[in-house]
Amino acid sequence: MALKDGGKNFLIKRRLFWMSVKALPKWFGFKQIYELKDKHLKADTLLRLMCKSAKEIRDPVNDKSWRDMIYEALLEAVENGNKEFFIEIIKYNPQLLWIFEAVSGRNLFQLAVVFRKEKIFNLIHGLDNRKVALLRSLDKDNNNILHIVAYLSPRPDHLSKISGSALKMQREIRWYMEVKSLVSEREVVQKNNEKMTPRQVFEVSHEPLRKEGEEWMKYTATACSFVAALIATVTFQAIFTVPGGYDETLGKPLLLRDLHFTAFIISDSLAFFTSCTSVLIFLSILTARYSFDDFIVSLPRKMIFGLAILFFSIASLLVGFITALSSTMRQKPTLVVPMKPLAALPVLLFLMLQYPLLKEMISSTYGKRLFHRDTKSWLELPGQDQHANVTSVYVGSSHSQHSVNSHRSQ
Repeated sequence: MALKDGGKNFLIKRRLFWMSVKALPKWFGFKQIYELKDKHLKADTLLRLMCKSAKEIRDPVNDKSWRDMIYEALLEAVENGNKEFFIEIIKYNPQLLWIFEAVSGRNLFQLAVVFRKEKIFNLIHGLDNRKVALLRSLDKDNNNILHIVAYLSPRPDHLSKISGSALKMQREIRWYMEVKSLVSEREVVQKNNEKMTPRQVFEVSHEPLRKEGEEWMKYTATACSFVAALIATVTFQAIFTVPGGYDETLGKPLLLRDLHFTAFIISDSLAFFTSCTSVLIFLSILTARYSFDDFIVSLPRKMIFGLAILFFSIASLLVGFITALSSTMRQKPTLVVPMKPLAALPVLLFLMLQYPLLKEMISSTYGKRLFHRDTKSWLELPGQDQHANVTSVYVGSSHSQHSVNSHRSQ
C-alpha cells in the first residue's frame, strides 16, 4: 500500500510540475508574444498571396474570380481602417483604386469618408491627378464626396469613444471642413437627387446631434457655474470674517503680521476672483448661439478655460482653508498637520472626475491634427509607370463612366 501511494504521489507531483512548466510562458507573457508573432506572420503571408493575385488581375470588372479574393477584403480593409493592407494591395494593382461598392456606387475613398477612417482618407493626398477624379466621383444618388461626409455615419462606433455630444459634433464638423477644403466650389454648391447641397444635408442630418451638444454644454456650464458662484459667495464673506478677529480699537486684524494670515488673504482673494471669472465664462456658454461652427473652437475653448479656472478656484479655496486653520490653531500644530493631506482630497477627486474630459477637449481643440496632408507618393512600386492611364479605369462600369462624363460636361 505504501509503495502504491508513493507511486500515485510521484505521478501527481510530476503532472503538477509539467503543468507549472507549461504555464510559465503564459505567466511571463511569452505565449501571448508568440501568438501575436504567429498571427502577424500568417497575416503577412496571406497579404503577399493576395498581392500576387491582385497583380494578375487585368480587368477588375469582367474578371469575376477576383471578387472572392480581393474585393471583399479590400472593402473590409477600408471599413476597418487597415491602412497597411490597403496600401500593399493597391500598390500591386492600382486599377483597384477605381472599384466601387455595388449597392451605393461609392469608391474606396468615399467609403473611407462614410466610415470616418481618416488613415485611409489621408492617403488621397499621396495620389497624383487621380485624386481629382476620385474626389469628383458621384454615387448612385448623385452625392459627391462632400454630400457623403455631410451624412451621419451608419456606424456610430467612431463617436462612441468621444466624451460628450459637443466633442462629437466638433469631430463631425472637422470631417466636413477637411473634405470641403479638397473639393472645388462646384462641389460645394452641387445638389444631389434630393435637390440638397452638402451644407443643407449636413445641417439636416446633424441637427439632433447639435441639439444634444447644446444640452450637454448648457448642463455642464450650469452645474459648474453653480459651484463657482458658491465659492465666490463663501470667499467674499470670509474676507470680512478673518481668522483671529479684529482689534476693536484700531480695527486691524489681530493676526495681520502672521505669515499664515497673509497666505490666507492671498489664497482667498485668488479663489474669489477666479470663481467670478469662471462664472462669467460659463454664462457666456449659456448665452451662446450654438450654431454648427461654434462647436469647432468657440464653445470648447470657453469650456476649457472655464473648467481650468474653476479648478484653480477650488484649489485656492482649500489652500485658504488650511492657512486660516493654521493661523487660528498655531498653538496646537498637531491638530492642523493631519488636516493638510485631507485638503488635497477634493482636488484629487476633481482631477479624477474632470481631468479626462478636460484633457480630451484640449487634445481635440488644440492637439494633434486628425488629418495629415502628406503629399508623398505611396502608390507606385519601384520600376512601375508613374503616369497611369487614368481614363481606362472608368470603362469597367456604366455607373462610373456616367459619373465621370457628368463631371466633364459640367
